[in-house]
Amino acid sequence: MFNSSNIDVSIIGAGVAGISCAIQLKRYGIEPVMFERRAIGGLLRNANLVENYPGFYESLTGLELVEKLKTHLEKSLLSPIFEEVKLVEFSDDLFKIQTENSEYRSKILVVASGTEPKTPLIEIPEKIKNRIFYEITELYKSEISGKKVIIVGSGDAAFDYALNLALNTDVKQVIILNRTSKTKCINLLKEKALKNEKIIYIENEEPVKLANISDRLGIICNSAKEIDADYLLFAIGRKPNLNFLSHEILEKPEKFKITKKLFFIGDVKNDIYRQTAISAGDGIRAAMEISQYTTLQ
Repeated sequence: MFNSSNIDVSIIGAGVAGISCAIQLKRYGIEPVMFERRAIGGLLRNANLVENYPGFYESLTGLELVEKLKTHLEKSLLSPIFEEVKLVEFSDDLFKIQTENSEYRSKILVVASGTEPKTPLIEIPEKIKNRIFYEITELYKSEISGKKVIIVGSGDAAFDYALNLALNTDVKQVIILNRTSKTKCINLLKEKALKNEKIIYIENEEPVKLANISDRLGIICNSAKEIDADYLLFAIGRKPNLNFLSHEILEKPEKFKITKKLFFIGDVKNDIYRQTAISAGDGIRAAMEISQYTTLQ
């Protein structure tokens, strides 16, 4: 049990990194408090297939791996507080964590908040905002059976989203728009996508204008080509989700790192190297450092 004034270690984010850190801390006899604003698993929930996580040689879906993570948390008697962290400040040698419902104080802070999607610079009319998405899990909440979806992007996420839709839903068609002729995804994903009859890949095209046309999306591309669709999913990159940290923490994170009071783990710090195994390793390492170099009294 804990109260808001005596938390030893707080972890913001219950994705792979946060979960790995929490489980390892529990093994050391340290009871962490986890905060999660949405659902356990983070971006792993979006993955069509996880094919490079050691031990799972036959591959499994992202959601299947998330279920295993949930079970591991339950076996470790760990459960996140499902509240969004709005602000974290540092004073009196403690991190003050303000959520939408409460306020907590913690000696050590582990930031495993992952990333948030980059948004396009083009104007999005109010009437079609409910047809624009940045996460495939959010798109799944809409009626997509028999619908046409356009994905903008050329990285792993864009092609994985396309395969996810084509293989696991009754979507009518998926079109991937790439603004250049080069892709950023691994060849394996691209090859699988190009073999799927539901997926169309178009190079050197990107949306420059969006419009509402008879309850559908009208998309004008840079070549003046016009495409209609039911939904548009942007997968044009991601950035660290750190909006909740105070200016003091963001401007001088090194001073906290030196004293082993602040840790950034997983996708929030790994730039393009966002992999499940890397995030798990980050979480375990942070827990080991907390156990070895920090006195919690």
